[in-house]
Amino acid sequence: MQNLTIKSKKVQLNGNLLTGDTYPVKQWIKTYLNGKWDADRKGWIVDLGQVQTWTGTCIQIDSTTPVIAASTTHTDHWLNSDGSLAEDF
Repeated sequence: MQNLTIKSKKVQLNGNLLTGDTYPVKQWIKTYLNGKWDADRKGWIVDLGQVQTWTGTCIQIDSTTPVIAASTTHTDHWLNSDGSLAEDF
């Protein structure tokens, strides 16, 4: 997996699958990387030749750790007002 930044948005490229913070740049991915959304894999299938073409201009190699959104769970209904676990749990 390679960490990249496209127009200041952190993304990850694994083979030809582009994932990460892609929503703000989805039109750019469609237009310039010939991206096709793969709903099953929750990412963009992109043309690697186009990725290479744009690397250094609009795409930067990012050596920092990607920010991966944590899944949210709604556990507040398990808690009492003081933060302790409710009786059923």
